[in-house]
This record gives sequence, C-alpha cells and structure tokens, in this order.
Amino acid sequence: MLAAALLGLSVLLLLLGASVGSTGFDSVLKMGHDPLAQQIVWDIRLPRTLGAWLAGALLGLAGPSRRACFATRWPTPTCWAAPRARPWAGRWRWR
Repeated sequence: MLAAALLGLSVLLLLLGASVGSTGFDSVLKMGHDPLAQQIVWDIRLPRTLGAWLAGALLGLAGPSRRACFATRWPTPTCWAAPRARPWAGRWRWR
C-alpha cells in the first residue's frame, strides 16, 4: 500500500518536474500541435527531470549499501568523538 502510494507520488512529481520551466505549463499544454513545445519537453525537460530523479534514487541507495558493505552499527550516544558533544548527545533519544 505504501509502496504504491510512493510510486504514484513519484510519477506525479516526475510529470510536474517535466512540465515546469521558463515557459511554464504552456509547453506541455501545447505539446500536441506545437513542434517547438514538444522539443522543449522531450529534449530538455524530461531528461533533466529523469536525471534528477535517478540521482536522488542513487543517493538514497548509497547510505544503506555503504552501511551493509562496511557493517557499521547505528550510532549510539557513546560513539561521539568529541568529549564536548557527549552531554549534548545525551539529550537525544536513541533507540
């Protein structure tokens, strides 16, 4: 259920990202009968939007994959390096 909702939100935001630009939503609305608007959307906006989505997805995968490769634990209040930071770290709730 949550995965379907996130996928739908992702598709909606991809469409929104492909339709926003210097000419506004006019390029998307005129895309059916204006070859320049079609070129703007397909050759400029859509690759830019898909590249940004892909970069975000890869950055989202980088953290868990790094954690899995190096077998690091989740942080605890005792892992703070600076002694001055320990009283500050004690205020957070760690699970």
